[in-house]
Amino acid sequence: MALPSTNTSLFSSYLGFKRVTFTKLSFQLKDPIQWMPNSTEFRRDIALRLWDFDIDETPLPYGLLNLDAYFRYQTQQADLFMHDTGQHVLVRTHQHVIEISQILKDDLDRTQAQQRMRLQNFQNKGQDQDKACNASLDLVIRLLLMVEIGNIPNGFSGNTPLVWNQGTLSQFLSTHFTQKTTSSQERVRLGRVFTARNIERMAGIKIRWTNNLVDHLRLFDDEEDEMGVNIFHHASFLIMQQKSASTQNSAASLSDMVAMTWYKTNHLDLNICRCPHLRAEDRQIDRFDFWRERLILLKQAFDEAEPNSWSQWWHDKRRGVHRYPLLLAAAALLLTLILGLFQVILGAMQVYKAFRPP
Repeated sequence: MALPSTNTSLFSSYLGFKRVTFTKLSFQLKDPIQWMPNSTEFRRDIALRLWDFDIDETPLPYGLLNLDAYFRYQTQQADLFMHDTGQHVLVRTHQHVIEISQILKDDLDRTQAQQRMRLQNFQNKGQDQDKACNASLDLVIRLLLMVEIGNIPNGFSGNTPLVWNQGTLSQFLSTHFTQKTTSSQERVRLGRVFTARNIERMAGIKIRWTNNLVDHLRLFDDEEDEMGVNIFHHASFLIMQQKSASTQNSAASLSDMVAMTWYKTNHLDLNICRCPHLRAEDRQIDRFDFWRERLILLKQAFDEAEPNSWSQWWHDKRRGVHRYPLLLAAAALLLTLILGLFQVILGAMQVYKAFRPP
């Protein structure tokens, strides 16, 4: 996917963003974060304040970033953290999210970030202020980075989140999003057939769309003991993090041009369909600085999977030589059935004429 190119960690490039000063405060920033912004101008304002990105200047070949998928994610996270009338968090509005995000961008450790929150924004909020402050930090980190950090207060999401207790946020993230600067010893070639849709329809590996960037390309076994893979689909969010032309090339690791209806059906970010094709040299495994090991494991699973249905046999283009005998056998069987049916019909007509002479 389209990821910022850094020397240390995935997000250190914009955790150190300079503070953007706005002289005019949008009145809509006082809206509850459970409300999805409908105004394009308001969404542009939020993108500028959170990620210093102007959606009106979206680079080609991507379409205008309407951020529908992201704000659905924001509403979902807000509902999880703000149950029980919101008593477990201090965050209420979009303005609160922006103010706490500015604290996080200063790359403090957790204790320092909590102290800044108490001084600047949330003083004298009751006996459970420490817990609410912690939960608020976790919520805003999720909205800023799309990484599940911290447990939902008195709730359960079914996922295992990361827990940030020590060090600064960028130091913590660097342990989970580390660039691979050395060449891989694996001889792996990512062919053009290695796309998200083909992983499912050729190899039978189920795709589970995820909002958690940490889970991207992670393999799993479902309840029926069938293999699946998590794929992070928020292309618009990743486009906003691009800092160099080289990151744009990695945007299509699993998302070459796929049928738009497939993504619409799953309510996904449609900008994933506009990610450019990778050139042959960009498909070398050493070109992928992040999730290289997961890509290698997924490619191995893709290559080793055998078709177990007619649909998979029909779509499987990985082994053309092995595919043709099956197709010939199927064609021969179909022709035999047609000829047999024709003979049955012809015999019935002859019997009919024998008993009903003209």
